[in-house]
Amino acid sequence: MRASSWAVALAATYVAVASLQATGGRGPAWIALVLGPAAILVAARRLVPSDVGATVDDRTFGAARAVVGSVAIAVAAATDPRLLGRTSGLALAAAIASLGALTALQGLPSEGGLLGAPAGSRARGGTRGRIAVALAHLAALSACAAVHLELGASLRLATGVVAAASLFAGGVVVAEAASAYLLRRLELGVAERAASVLQIASIALLAGLGAAAAGVASPALALPIAVVVTGVAAASVAVTREATTVRRATRIAAALSMAAIPPALFAGWIARTEPRVAPLTALGATLLAAAGGLAAPAIGRLLAPARTRRVATVEAASTAALHPDPEQALEGALRCLRDRGGSRLSEAALYRVAPPSVTRVDRGGFVSTEPAEIPNALLDLALAEPFAIARERALRAAEVRRPDVRPLGAWLADRRIDAAVVVRDETGAAGLLAVPPAPGAPPMDLEEARLLRDLADRLGAALAASSALARAREREALAHAEARSALAERDGLREALARGAKHLRTAARLTERSARAAPYGPAARSAIERLERLGATSRALTLLAPPGVDAAAWAAVWHLSSDRADAVLLVVDGVASAREPLAFWRDPATSPIEAAAAGTLVILDPQALPLDAQSFLGASAEKVALAVAVPKTLSALVAEGRLNERLADPLGDRAVAIPPLAARGEDLRGLAQDHLARAGVRLRGAPLGIEPGALAQLLEHAWPGNDVELEATLLRAAVVARGPSVTAADLATVGFLATPPRPAAEVRAKRR
Repeated sequence: MRASSWAVALAATYVAVASLQATGGRGPAWIALVLGPAAILVAARRLVPSDVGATVDDRTFGAARAVVGSVAIAVAAATDPRLLGRTSGLALAAAIASLGALTALQGLPSEGGLLGAPAGSRARGGTRGRIAVALAHLAALSACAAVHLELGASLRLATGVVAAASLFAGGVVVAEAASAYLLRRLELGVAERAASVLQIASIALLAGLGAAAAGVASPALALPIAVVVTGVAAASVAVTREATTVRRATRIAAALSMAAIPPALFAGWIARTEPRVAPLTALGATLLAAAGGLAAPAIGRLLAPARTRRVATVEAASTAALHPDPEQALEGALRCLRDRGGSRLSEAALYRVAPPSVTRVDRGGFVSTEPAEIPNALLDLALAEPFAIARERALRAAEVRRPDVRPLGAWLADRRIDAAVVVRDETGAAGLLAVPPAPGAPPMDLEEARLLRDLADRLGAALAASSALARAREREALAHAEARSALAERDGLREALARGAKHLRTAARLTERSARAAPYGPAARSAIERLERLGATSRALTLLAPPGVDAAAWAAVWHLSSDRADAVLLVVDGVASAREPLAFWRDPATSPIEAAAAGTLVILDPQALPLDAQSFLGASAEKVALAVAVPKTLSALVAEGRLNERLADPLGDRAVAIPPLAARGEDLRGLAQDHLARAGVRLRGAPLGIEPGALAQLLEHAWPGNDVELEATLLRAAVVARGPSVTAADLATVGFLATPPRPAAEVRAKRR
């Protein structure tokens, strides 16, 4: 037990013993002697910081214990039949109660947060007030002591000093309560407590003055009792767990006091002035007090109409948030909050974290959603605040000592947001509920903050479902966009492939042009038909090509007759590539095999390649359709050691002999006209023809150089020709001399 509690208990015991002495050991003073110190001892054990929590310090509990002692002293003093003893005891009780009330007002607990943590935000004028109250009551007790010791002081003066000291103490408590309310009204839990002390202290002091004015009780009795009641109210408010309970109880008590005290005082005044009608007056006052008790709830609502409307608005929003459709729940809650405090100048809004957007209800009642970002610092600050609510007024009040909150306060002010409540789902903070301001309304109190917290929790479930649906819709829209993009990309690739295939087919047709220039004779027709048949059935081809024949053109006929007609046709000159190392064929970046994949690879004179390169080609023949042009049969080249067997095996015996120009007499006229037409266009801008005499000389020639010799001869003749056609004279000018082909028997004999 604390020393202060022992001191107060001893004071209460002394006053009770003095009352017993005055009554000769009889009367209710015995009850005060027993129950007073016992109540003080119980309060000393019960009113400790661990009972309520760390938000109430030990000084506040000490003040509450002292107030309990003042009540015990007042009860003991009231049993003293002597006016001086009763007055001095009540003066002592009023002194202790007023000092305890001032101390309790300094330690009113809050819910913490941005404004509750710093000690500088609390009222600091209580020390001077306590000194003044102590001096006033010391003067009152000194006057009482002077009368008791018969030092020349009158009893009337002593009672007047006690009444004045009590009135002064009550006024100081009222002033300190008003100061605490004005300075700390933005701290959740403080405004309710300070307002409660202010109301009860004012009512008690006015009731004491009214009782003294009506003659119901002397000022030296009514005013100290009013101060003791004020001390009890301040101590109770300071140590009560729930500020909302304090506010509710105070509102009811204030309503009852307003309804009951005036009739009671009036009845007392009538009873003192007109004793004959005292019973009837007492009955009327009782009926009026009963009627006032029935009307107490309505009177309580009239005391705070704006707050009542705001609470009703939040409760209506909580009811709307229970709608089974999450979107309807969110919109209904926002529509209710739009009318918060009776204001239609702002918009309620719900900011979401994912997807980052804001849903608001405008002044016309229409709901709209648009992209918006929430500052991360605002979310963090709101989560650290009581009930996870960031209040714009609190940020403005704290921005002087917390410069970091200025941008956040400006963000809320720019959007006309009075409070931002964190909405949570199963993953954490899901958004912010933006509550519009109510012009002229008092700051948000603890009850409204708790209602907003409950509303935000209800919206959290709706927001989780709504966000899930929004994310699903977003994923669906993204999937549709990706599908459209994929379809467009597919169509683009198809068009690109079609253009590429068209270009490759055109290039292959240009390559085969010399083979299809004039295939009129049976030799040429037979070779082309066989190539077309093999193109549909075979992926390997051997062309027996005489010197000077354009073997690539005949390979292009085979390629265009296959299902690879739209793929690449790659022609490699074996003689030109004879010096390429094996790495050239192996490297995917340079290998013709990789370049011709899915197409056709034509190798002219593969016997000119190194044997290791030929071996690699044979091993890789299955990767590509392979055609080779050789001057002899594969078996002859293998026998001579010029061709690797590994390359000859996949080619097999599917060989097509390209007819020499000497065997294409029927085609010579068409070939000559084709060459001259192209040479004429190139040299003169108009095609050239050929006279019959010149054509006869061409037909008599053996053409050992085949296509190359024919093209060179006609090109030289076109250069020297002066007319529209090449003549025999032009051929003679270029030194052409027809050499008829030798008989086959002579050729065979020479070979033998």
